[in-house]
Amino acid sequence: MTVKGVVIDEGDRVDWVRYSIDGGEWMDAEGTNNFTFDIDVDNYQPATYGIRIKTFDGVHEYQILYDFRINKPQEDNGGQDFWYWFIGFTSLVVVLLIVLYYVLTRGKRSSAKARDEKELSED
Repeated sequence: MTVKGVVIDEGDRVDWVRYSIDGGEWMDAEGTNNFTFDIDVDNYQPATYGIRIKTFDGVHEYQILYDFRINKPQEDNGGQDFWYWFIGFTSLVVVLLIVLYYVLTRGKRSSAKARDEKELSED
């Protein structure tokens, strides 16, 4: 993760920018007025962390604290989700086809039964 920031100083002088993550050691950021630094999120567990950033303009030191959250992406489960959906969908289609077949053949059976009853009543 890349963090970028801008420091605005009245005298337009920023000697350095440093950062610390969750009270860890202070590290130098790249740049001064416009600074960046990278955080290797693979080294952190999913949680909320604090980044403290401090700057120095030759006279005064300023600090600010930001919170950020790391969320790890879900791991690949080897395509199991696909198979669950495929089997579920296929089962649903088969059930719907059986119901459709039953409804259509029942209608034909009802028509044939009515025709047979009509023929019997005419005799």
